[in-house]
Amino acid sequence: MADGPVFLFYALNGTGGGHITRQANIAREVRALLQAIDVPHDLVMLTTSDAPQIAHGLLTYKLPSKTSIGPAGVRDYIVRSQTFVMNTVAAMRPSVLVMDTAPEGSFNEIGLLCNLAASCVFVNRHRDEAQQADAAYQRNLSVYATILTPDDATEAERYVFGSEDLRAKNSFVGVIHGYRRERALTRDEARTELDVLPSESLVYVSAGAGGDPEAERTLAAILDALGTEPNLRFLVGYGPLYKGRIRHRRNVIAFQDVDVSRYFAGVDAAFSAAGYNTYHELLAAHVPTAFFAQVKKMDRQDERVALGVARGWHLALADIRPETIRRCLAELLSVEGRGSLLRSLSRRPVATGATKAAYMVALLGLRAHREYATVVATKLPLAYACRLLWTRVASTYAVTDPEGMRFTETLRVLLLLQSNRTPSPEGNLFYAAGALINDPTNQVAVELLREDLEFALKLVLDREQSRAEPRAFNDALRLALRDSSDLFSLRTRIADRLAA
Repeated sequence: MADGPVFLFYALNGTGGGHITRQANIAREVRALLQAIDVPHDLVMLTTSDAPQIAHGLLTYKLPSKTSIGPAGVRDYIVRSQTFVMNTVAAMRPSVLVMDTAPEGSFNEIGLLCNLAASCVFVNRHRDEAQQADAAYQRNLSVYATILTPDDATEAERYVFGSEDLRAKNSFVGVIHGYRRERALTRDEARTELDVLPSESLVYVSAGAGGDPEAERTLAAILDALGTEPNLRFLVGYGPLYKGRIRHRRNVIAFQDVDVSRYFAGVDAAFSAAGYNTYHELLAAHVPTAFFAQVKKMDRQDERVALGVARGWHLALADIRPETIRRCLAELLSVEGRGSLLRSLSRRPVATGATKAAYMVALLGLRAHREYATVVATKLPLAYACRLLWTRVASTYAVTDPEGMRFTETLRVLLLLQSNRTPSPEGNLFYAAGALINDPTNQVAVELLREDLEFALKLVLDREQSRAEPRAFNDALRLALRDSSDLFSLRTRIADRLAA
């Protein structure tokens, strides 16, 4: 274990992949923030999901799911699982324990688990209002120190909090999903990798993570209705939980791996279930989509579809009759229909819920360690503010950042620039970050941070072009800053020092 905070994300299984996907997205953003400011930490995923590969890149402990254990009839499954979970959490003593969707835990053990963590956080994804109002649900919510609702504050009336105390614990962090433009392939890269011709329209077809009992029938109906249409290729996201028949055709690209969203820039239209993650990733990628609702125990996909249609973000696939499917595709690909949807999607703000949730989780983790008090007040807020602006800055320079290393390098350069400045408020990035966090509409803070972030990125790109080692480049930067605080000639001075 690291000397710094330990973050344990506990993701339950379901017929979809929403719980573990949301948790993994938050965890990766925690890593992006803390890695950039050189804070040692551990990120651990504990899950009963049958799709643990969704958490790729994270240390993951996997228990059998209730879905998979049912037919096996293993005795004392719940008792054994409770023991495993309790021992795992007790061994880690996490700084922060994060739970999603089911506040009671997988085995009704949350009360005991929260005694083993410095802080417990609940990610409060929307569920049926009647279930939210249930006394047991509200009682379990009260166990948590912090509640993060992955929605906008404008949707507050759809959420039930039974007391003022629970409302005070809650923060609306905005939509949480994993799609970031700088991580994804460009349109040309996606279509080249998938071998899609310029004359072909690429249609994405998905039933979410694939665990829904109607997934096979729905996917087959869409492919049967459109399979003989000319100049169409189909990227079929079967999902990691899919157990049905996988169709292989010349015009079908069967995809069952994770991270299919990296191809979304190359997609012209989509048919998809309206599960939380897939829904928001398709909208974030500006893919004209017809969504259909699956029936779930907790997730009201029908409400999600109805709200999106009313706002002009997408179409609704009312049924899976061939004529309905063809009519939807015609509208999605038409100049007028496609244009209308894209204009509506362009007006949606970039969702930063994963980053905001990660910042709040990281804050709790660092506050559990007194030695990070200065980091909590300075470096972490700056990393968070810059992360909020990173997609915009990266897009300005057509920079990709699939692993997040360019963000890390850029922030480290930015901190070197800040260290050479006077501690006065004017031009101080720490002050600007605090101002932006307190007031996201503060354009003065936005522009100051954006300009310096862009300049730091230019230095990183210079370093990459020169092929200098990061440490050697940063040493040259320090020496150049020591010579003069003039930023206009800084890039030239660094190049001269590297050449010397």
